[in-house]
Amino acid sequence: MSLPDSFGAWEHLLKIIRNFHNWRVRDYFKHDRYDKHIREPRIDRPVNNLMQACIIGPNDSAIVVLVRLVFFEICLGNSARLQPGIYGLPMHAWDEYTFANRPEIFLFFDEDLAAEPDGFARVQAQIKFRLMGETPETITQANINALASRVKRAFGSIPTWEFTKGKQIYTYQDKKLGYWLQIYANTESDAELLIKKVLSIQNHIFDNDKFKCSTPKKESDSTPGSTVILGQRRRRHRYRPIKSVRFRYATLNIPGVDPIVLYDPYYRLNKLDMIS
Repeated sequence: MSLPDSFGAWEHLLKIIRNFHNWRVRDYFKHDRYDKHIREPRIDRPVNNLMQACIIGPNDSAIVVLVRLVFFEICLGNSARLQPGIYGLPMHAWDEYTFANRPEIFLFFDEDLAAEPDGFARVQAQIKFRLMGETPETITQANINALASRVKRAFGSIPTWEFTKGKQIYTYQDKKLGYWLQIYANTESDAELLIKKVLSIQNHIFDNDKFKCSTPKKESDSTPGSTVILGQRRRRHRYRPIKSVRFRYATLNIPGVDPIVLYDPYYRLNKLDMIS
């Protein structure tokens, strides 16, 4: 069938973009757990306000359509889907207890916003470990739900559990069970308690023989001062500052699929977690 005489290329393209993009925008916002009226065309609510800025209208010009697309994909953090996940393996993975193709749990911590000093980014901590008893083919939704519940049990609800980072390096290595942990903590008791919480996610028992400590000669420096770079005064890098960091979220990374949010009490990732 040939194109009708009244066919307009821009009107046709706009209709296709609107149908596809607006469906994705509404799907992106529909899981918001704090606002039950996000589909209403209004701007007096924060979530509605954001969604309305992303929705493409029938009379929008090409430049407005482009701005809305960029705002949704880039500014709202949805652009991560444009690049597939990259999974790397350290050299020690190629031994008897290979980490290859094993699901991985990622735990993220950072400093409270109120504790952030002027001019410094919030201190962060990240912990990863593998599920050696599972593969992408064997793991089930029931297992994932159980892991999510144990993460919540370990780190609690808002305000979640926190520990103090510091200059000491504590390691816990048990490749057979999937652990190659490196913890920057202020005290041995803090590091041991954190590791025990991590182990509890898989119901594993702490083995003191696998727990080591390394103390650097240099002292921790939370106030390094500033220096002038290219005519502007800038903060110097802090060396292993002693700061409290709080648990924020946990994800499950399975090779071949997008990361699964296990527990996200502060709603950092804007997706539903596995905890009801």
